[in-house]
Amino acid sequence: MGSRLDQVLERIRAGLDGLPEDTVRRVLDYYQEYIAEAIEAGRSEDEILLRLGDPGEIVEEIRAEASLAPEKTPADMPGPGLGGPSPTGTTEKTGDRCGRIYSGARAHAGKILLALGVSPFYLLGIGFYIIAAGGLLSALTAVGLTVAGILEIAPGYTWEKISMAGIGIFAAGCLAITGLLLWVGAAGITSFAHGLWRRDLPRGLERDQETAGRKRGNGEIKKKLVVLATIALLGLGVALPTGLPLRYFLIWNSVKPAFEVYTQTYNAADIREIEVKTLNSMIIAEVGARPGGNEIRIVYEEPDWMRGKFTVSGNRLIFSEESRGRLPFLDFVARHEGMTSVKIEVPPGYRARAMTLASKGGHITIALPAGDIKARTLTGNIRFDGCGSPFALRAVVKNGKIITGGRPLAGGSYTAGTGGEHTVELESNGGTVTIE
Repeated sequence: MGSRLDQVLERIRAGLDGLPEDTVRRVLDYYQEYIAEAIEAGRSEDEILLRLGDPGEIVEEIRAEASLAPEKTPADMPGPGLGGPSPTGTTEKTGDRCGRIYSGARAHAGKILLALGVSPFYLLGIGFYIIAAGGLLSALTAVGLTVAGILEIAPGYTWEKISMAGIGIFAAGCLAITGLLLWVGAAGITSFAHGLWRRDLPRGLERDQETAGRKRGNGEIKKKLVVLATIALLGLGVALPTGLPLRYFLIWNSVKPAFEVYTQTYNAADIREIEVKTLNSMIIAEVGARPGGNEIRIVYEEPDWMRGKFTVSGNRLIFSEESRGRLPFLDFVARHEGMTSVKIEVPPGYRARAMTLASKGGHITIALPAGDIKARTLTGNIRFDGCGSPFALRAVVKNGKIITGGRPLAGGSYTAGTGGEHTVELESNGGTVTIE
């Protein structure tokens, strides 16, 4: 047997590495018999090589057939080469030629079906990679927000700054762990898809190398997870004793915090205009319970992260709720309803020339004789119960709803009353306006 023919057989044998030994043996026996018979028939080496074709295509077709029919035993499978060269040597029979064409078509169809089956796994893996990258970027964002929060805290609140750093470290650690786990999941999905696509190609040595590589990779991932988890727990351990997480918890879960009560009284005859603005404390405007009184009283429940400011300018009474600089991101947190309140009590029959009530997240309740009143909230609700002389009312909501007489109204605006000397304007961006 010529050296080139030996090389062809060696290439076929090497290409089939990884298949069952009896399959490889049967394939090699087939081609050795074919070559021997062709030589006995007087065929030249070049002619035999031409009839054999490319060894790579022979290997590819055999592997494709083996992957399409894994349940068949080697004895049940068609002849090696999927309709390869006729062992009689001289002329390829029509049946052999048709079988080769049919088998080739099966091989290509198998590749198409395999690609269609594997593609969703690749797409899923890519999606996980994108989400994982988002998680890791979120961890970096958490670090940036932590720095901004620390800078927002007023001087003197050292513990709050330490707590903000701890919260940021905890959040960044958790987000990094999530991103890393998603990355591992994405790698596992793509590796599974790659294994489906090339499931019988890795040789024994390559499989050993891949297994060793996975073990090393898993060990490194475990170390990273342990480090990130340790960092996150340290951050949480620093933040909890300072009480800052508790303050956020109380706000977001609508729990009334500890507070100090401050009360101011004013002669109603001296006050013609009232303005009250809060961050997220509720505003309650009502008639005082003491008959015959002539005082305007403001009662403020002050939590430790805010303070109330009382001011009188001429005949105008102003109350404003401000941040102490102790709770970072309070402007954002204030969009959530607060459970502390500011109560304005006026004498019976008192009507302010102008009353302005505004809050970001706090609810506003008005139970007064109708005067010139304007009430605005960002996310808080407004409840109005007017009485007394005629008045014109206008209510507007953007993303909320209006309820009057116990029924929700269609649309974002409502008007009532056309006469009278007083007007009432109620406006909420995301809350509900209820008119009694």
